[in-house]
Amino acid sequence: MKHPFDVHVGEKIRQSRRNLKLSEAELAVMLGVSPSQIQAFEAGMVRVDPELMRQVVNVLDVPATFYFEGLATALRTAA
Repeated sequence: MKHPFDVHVGEKIRQSRRNLKLSEAELAVMLGVSPSQIQAFEAGMVRVDPELMRQVVNVLDVPATFYFEGLATALRTAA
């Protein structure tokens, strides 16, 4: 089952990627992962580990706090 935390962060990654007009494949190359991993992260199926999250922040050039904005609300509504 998807955890609301992973869904929220995944949606924020997708939003950041799309804002830069990057495809899943392009982001995957930049992060050194497979496109299917990007899909899994964005769908909230797989948790992004801290080191990869650091890379996401750097590659997508968005403050780390962006990925957690609204998280408390998302967690409350999922409970």
